[in-house]
Amino acid sequence: MSIGSYPLLCRGQNAPGSHRHIVARLLSLVLLTLVSLCAPAALAAAKVPVVMLNFEGPGSTSIRKVALSVLRKHVALADRKAFVTGAPSLDSDADYAAGALAAEVNAIVEGRVEKEKGYFIVTVTVRGGDGAVIKEMTTKNRTIARLGNDVRRLLWRELGESIKGAPAPGAPEPAEPEEAATPRGTGNVVVLPFEGPGAEEARGAVVSALEGAGLEVSTAEASDAPARVGRAREANARAVIAGTVSRKGKGLVTALVVYDGQDGKRLGKQTIEGRSQKAMLTNIGKTVWSSVGSWVMQGEVPKAEPEEAADAVGGDVAEDEALAEDEPVEEAPGAVGPRPSPLTLGGYLSALNRNLSYDDLPATSSGALRDYNLPLGAAFELAATWYPAAHFTGGFAANLGLEVAFGQAFGMESHDCRPALDLQGNCTAPAAVADFPTSSRWYSIGARWRIPVGTTEPYVQLAYGGHSFGTTVAAGDEPEFAMPDVSYGFLRLGGGARLPLGPLVVEPRLAYLFVLGLGDFESSDWFPGASGGAIEAMLRVGFPLSEALEVQAAFNYQAYGLSMNVEPGGNADRAAGSASDRYLSGSLGVEYKIPASR
Repeated sequence: MSIGSYPLLCRGQNAPGSHRHIVARLLSLVLLTLVSLCAPAALAAAKVPVVMLNFEGPGSTSIRKVALSVLRKHVALADRKAFVTGAPSLDSDADYAAGALAAEVNAIVEGRVEKEKGYFIVTVTVRGGDGAVIKEMTTKNRTIARLGNDVRRLLWRELGESIKGAPAPGAPEPAEPEEAATPRGTGNVVVLPFEGPGAEEARGAVVSALEGAGLEVSTAEASDAPARVGRAREANARAVIAGTVSRKGKGLVTALVVYDGQDGKRLGKQTIEGRSQKAMLTNIGKTVWSSVGSWVMQGEVPKAEPEEAADAVGGDVAEDEALAEDEPVEEAPGAVGPRPSPLTLGGYLSALNRNLSYDDLPATSSGALRDYNLPLGAAFELAATWYPAAHFTGGFAANLGLEVAFGQAFGMESHDCRPALDLQGNCTAPAAVADFPTSSRWYSIGARWRIPVGTTEPYVQLAYGGHSFGTTVAAGDEPEFAMPDVSYGFLRLGGGARLPLGPLVVEPRLAYLFVLGLGDFESSDWFPGASGGAIEAMLRVGFPLSEALEVQAAFNYQAYGLSMNVEPGGNADRAAGSASDRYLSGSLGVEYKIPASR
């Protein structure tokens, strides 16, 4: 308001009442000045005090700046430092309430940004001065810039009334609407399997909390839309609850979705979080009924016959699987969803044994073909599996990977007895034993397709590889045991699965090797017509130390079966019908993987 917009004071001293006019004008000017100075302060005092906490996730800094610019126009923003001083941790509603009291604010605003299926998804949460969640807003877009525009357009429209009506710190909660005051413990509820880290524990906490509220709770093993309606009918349940556990910084978040028992339609979604698993489970026990109770009571007990219900599944339930325009798509287990681990690295130390034996030797054999046995050798192995698409997406593409492995034996020697062995296989002159440095290495590179099914992870692999074993011999010092150096080339086709069993992870694997080359075995000096194949078996047991690190012990068995195909009239000293080349090893190691992104 501009004082200069008023006329100048009359300066005529002889004008009737001029002194009174001057005094009146001066009082008016003083009053207007006071109003112009005090009005902004009065308006600011009328604004709701609000504190905005940090946002988390990719692009969250930009989204928070946009949210701040919106709130500045409507609320009185408080300093976060006072809130953090009052609430050093945020494991429960009581912690938020303590921070609100210290900062003297009525509302707390926080948010997180996630990326899924090519979309950036932001969830903004409003809590009252009592620490309880009042309302959440979720919206998504392809880019952070567009997401910021959505937040600028929607934030105050969606959350403004909740912020203005937020209770002051320590104020009593407003009375519940009449429809939410339905007595607790009315009807049955079905709780479906949960997904994510600590899913079973979270599901158990939800079941216990609902039973504590007086409900009859039953569980189901399938979570697709038809199963929801069918299981609700079997249990005569008015509501079905599904859940997903995901990580939020160092904490965990359980998202609960309530579906109607009659037609499977979604009634509502609520998140419960904690700075640790223990804190999250505690919060579930305290807040499940207050979070989802009103939606449970809105559900209807199934009335339709099975045939009618099946028709409903094809219409309303399927239609409800896609969320509203501004909400992220909620995935059923097995669909494209959280990104699985993109990379696994392992390192192992092994003790190995090799046994080569010839079969079907002719009666005229001179004994030049001797069996070979390596009692114990040492080796190391490195392995990696990489799923490139899992860095930025989920679903089928995220489960197609490249795997490589390399192993090398070290410190091994083979021994030859000179002169020959006696009838019992003992060296007749131990002082004449000759030692030959011995080496072995193996490698493989190929593709892997993992097929996650719940908490198990079956997989199929196709790889090319090689495996060699031989001795280093100086010229003119050929060993009497006459062992050929093998160099197998092969194509591996196999599969296995990672199976959680209590605190352990068990991984069995089987494979067949199509042998493409035999090294010296198929040379003209040995068995030019030889051919063969091989089988592999592995059992690995892992003990997870964390989501990223696992200690493992493994047992491996590899057996090559060789047909020599010796032609009549060939070298009698190197004549055999077949041979078996077997390798057995045990290993200890550590596996690191980049944790799945949820």
